Amino acid sequence: MKLTIKYTLLLVFFQLGIGHAQKKRSSSPNYTIIFHYAGKKKLPDTVWMHSIPNGKFWENEKNTKYWAVKKNDSVFTLQLPKLKAPLSVTFRATTDHNSSEIHSPYALYYAENNDDVHLNVYKPKINTGGDSVVFSGTGATKYSLVDRVIDYYRITPPPLYANNRVVEHKDQLDSTSLEKKFSEFAEIINQRSKARSNLIFGQSKQISNNIKKLIDYNTPDPSIEYWGPFVQSYYDPIPYNSNYKKLFSTLLDKYMIWQWKNTDALCLLSPMFFTKLENGFINTKLKVGSPNNKISLVNYYNEVKKFSNNPQIRERALSEFFMNSSFNDIGNYSVAIYDSLVIDASKYMISTSGKDIIFQKLNFTKGKKMFDGDFIDLNGKLLNTSSLKGKVFMLEAWGEGCGGCAVFHKAFDKEIWPKLKNNKDFIVLSVFSGSTKEGWKRGIESGLYTDDAYLNVAVLNGGMMKHPFFMHYRVNYNPFTLLIDKDGNILANIVPGMSMDTILKLINSELIFDLTK
Repeated sequence: MKLTIKYTLLLVFFQLGIGHAQKKRSSSPNYTIIFHYAGKKKLPDTVWMHSIPNGKFWENEKNTKYWAVKKNDSVFTLQLPKLKAPLSVTFRATTDHNSSEIHSPYALYYAENNDDVHLNVYKPKINTGGDSVVFSGTGATKYSLVDRVIDYYRITPPPLYANNRVVEHKDQLDSTSLEKKFSEFAEIINQRSKARSNLIFGQSKQISNNIKKLIDYNTPDPSIEYWGPFVQSYYDPIPYNSNYKKLFSTLLDKYMIWQWKNTDALCLLSPMFFTKLENGFINTKLKVGSPNNKISLVNYYNEVKKFSNNPQIRERALSEFFMNSSFNDIGNYSVAIYDSLVIDASKYMISTSGKDIIFQKLNFTKGKKMFDGDFIDLNGKLLNTSSLKGKVFMLEAWGEGCGGCAVFHKAFDKEIWPKLKNNKDFIVLSVFSGSTKEGWKRGIESGLYTDDAYLNVAVLNGGMMKHPFFMHYRVNYNPFTLLIDKDGNILANIVPGMSMDTILKLINSELIFDLTK
């Protein structure tokens, strides 16, 4: 089976042109980044490229940073090693310890050997969430194409869901008028999808067809992105009406079509493809017609599992489900059900990476004894997690610059902490996963990731990836959160998108259970 996987990936690389003998010796990719900021915007201190070699956001230990050399205040140069396959990358800069993408937040580019690209970076004329970048040089066409596709996506959406509110009263949305809206909306999406496809595949021959397919997989698409807001406008606000919601579900099945029916192995190199599939297409479809607009965890999992009969694609889809899916819309989340799905998924994991995910998740099943670890407290003393026995606690690992950590902390601090902060039987063990005291101090002072009322500790000395606790659990990402009972056993691993209501119920169930012992 391992030979089959290797053969499949080699075939992908061969299709991309990697396997062909080259008449001209290839060179590694080179970049020159030139900043043309005007006014008060400060020039960056450092510039780097963040890479995603296997197209998997969660593989932090493999997602290498390549640092640029600063030639002067406004010019940086960067060289990659020779590549065996197209490499998904983003360009980032740091100014006064604040990291940001140089380009659009949506943009993921594909680096190839022989690229010799100049990035001329300008302050955006409008607030687009990133700088304005002009690419030039050898290989620049495919980078510019990514930006053109994203700019096309930014075209003002159809006015059918302006302000995400339904203008008509629900009684006016009979079967005829609702289908008319679906039909009109689907026609707009079809037109824009065709225009987007022509933009990608009608480009010059300087871009290989397979790179175009990767750009297609890896960039926002109206056929996926626009349906979510449509549902929010014409489905979510309507009071529960079984006939209306059944009609809406039928029409959505009719008009919302997944365009990548004949997906090939190239999608394995696309970090965004499976996010669009799961958090976009499948999530939206399942949400409609379900009780209280919440979806079943089991139904969600089964839809992901049956997406493809290709063993590699199915494994990757299931891996994304456990590592990158958002569970915001899951109703009646059950730790026992989640654990049973982990066991079921183990049958479909055929690569080392897939098996590692299952191994990790099985280590987090309810009732498992937590592996105790030593951390450094604010006084420089060691704190072992075994010392917390007798308390229900939440171990929350965070890192400076981690957006997901900031989002989680903000929600937890607002919705849960006020209800538990006076409970002497509950503790938040806030773990800084970085390697420097300076970063830890900045993170605490910012208030973005932790609170002075938490028990603040740190990893330091090499960071998360060299710490025995995180090495034991094979965890190399933030945020990472575990709930632990008073006996030092795992209650739950907090998965992405788990609602604060669910987390509070899990904590309270243990606190209340302990009172009944």
